[in-house]
Amino acid sequence: MPRGPKVREAIRVARATRQELDLGLTGPLPDILTVIEDLAGVPVAILSLPDGIAGAFGRRRKESFIFLNGAEPLVRQRFTLAHEFGHDRLGHSPVVDRTESIFGPTNNLDEIQAKYFAGELLLPKPAAESWLDREQPTQIDLEVIVRLASAFGVSAQTVRVRLEVCQRISKTQISVLDAEIAAGAHLRLQRRLGLGPEETSDRLAQARTHLPRLPSVMHEYGFRALELGFVDVERLADSLGRDVAWVERRMADLSIEFPEDEPDF
Repeated sequence: MPRGPKVREAIRVARATRQELDLGLTGPLPDILTVIEDLAGVPVAILSLPDGIAGAFGRRRKESFIFLNGAEPLVRQRFTLAHEFGHDRLGHSPVVDRTESIFGPTNNLDEIQAKYFAGELLLPKPAAESWLDREQPTQIDLEVIVRLASAFGVSAQTVRVRLEVCQRISKTQISVLDAEIAAGAHLRLQRRLGLGPEETSDRLAQARTHLPRLPSVMHEYGFRALELGFVDVERLADSLGRDVAWVERRMADLSIEFPEDEPDF
């Protein structure tokens, strides 16, 4: 588990962000979409992005915005949204994030920082420790992981990593838990216990019923999404309440800042 200055900075910024937004450090986020859009002022477009693209962080005229793949499972969407928000808060360059760069191993320092920011934002170390102290489990096993994941609307793997960061599990426990999660045992246990973060009905969950979801302040960014191939003309027109001819007339270069090496979709 890395312990360098970049990781410590990411954790510090995540905690400072929670405090700045009056969210505290001991409970789950009330609604991550509300937190990022309404409290932090970063607009979010939720789209059916191409396979393998989890999300994107961009800027236009120094104003940040986020694209999120609404076709992925909700727990992944929440982590991706927190991850892209981390790029913003940590002052990173705009980026299009592939799924493996967020959920797989990486040597990219910006991606590592954004991962730690997301984990600390969603499940801060004080919150995990407070939950464990309150529940007082006799041992940290898969059921504890599942219950904690459900309480905070995150994945079992996120909880496992957070407990490693908190130094509450041993290397042996890490190996056992990783094997159980890889085998899908946590999903079966979720169903048996009637738990699961997928049951959370927040604004992010509601947005899945009608994609793309483009807030009014992001209508112009919808055209950039169209240019990038994130959305087609018909779906963009529908989301804006306009016809296709209107969208085609409005298509223009909006000079939105994205990485120069945009992936070939």
